[in-house]
Amino acid sequence: MSRISLKVVGASGQGVNSIGAIVAKGLKRSGYCVFGYREYPSLIKGGHASYQLDISNKRIRSTETKVNVLVALNHHGLELNMEELKPGGIVLHVTPGWQFPEHHQKLIVERSLRVIYFPVDDILNRLGARAILSNVLLTAFLWSMLDQDIDALKSLVGETFARKKALLELNMRCIDEGYSFVDPEQGTISVALPPPDKGFASHLLITGSQAMGLGAVHAGGAALCRLPNDAFQPAAVVHCRARKQDAHGGQAGGR
Repeated sequence: MSRISLKVVGASGQGVNSIGAIVAKGLKRSGYCVFGYREYPSLIKGGHASYQLDISNKRIRSTETKVNVLVALNHHGLELNMEELKPGGIVLHVTPGWQFPEHHQKLIVERSLRVIYFPVDDILNRLGARAILSNVLLTAFLWSMLDQDIDALKSLVGETFARKKALLELNMRCIDEGYSFVDPEQGTISVALPPPDKGFASHLLITGSQAMGLGAVHAGGAALCRLPNDAFQPAAVVHCRARKQDAHGGQAGGR
């Protein structure tokens, strides 16, 4: 099986999930099987979070322990996740002036890793855009590395901001800037995905919690009670159940 693994890491609230979710949805629509694995602390902001995507044109049922691409949104991601890269892997980071410690410099040489610094703050300043749009810039550059069509990404992002013309235009400019960025030291870098299988484009892309909710509905469950434990995302299960109850009957509730 030919598969590629990429991992986005950073602090909770930095956009780790936003980047992972957009790329996952876009690649699924392009005809790939996408297996996502999220890790996050029980914090609204702060702590170390990650979103790993395994991508293939064949069915995937698990995540890999090593990745081809590491996207680090802060220096903690560089400190904590460098060891997870495969030989020939790519490190994409946004920390200006970062000096890799000696053991990571050795790792870069031994595994022939390619390091790309993405000057997100410089681009945002040039565009007059807020920091929150850094996620769009990084997503667009990652999309370019995966050799995917820019119009597909614009269509995906446009669905979110269709009614906000000014914000939509700024997002489109960020996509153009991120997609066209070329690292002055590494040049153009691409990650070769296997040929797509368009059959996956019609598949569902859902979280584990949503799958639990759908399973409960189709199994004939009539009620779901929960405890407020964020670690297992029960709220997402109840929300999914509640949306389906109109069609299937029954109750969804919690305490």
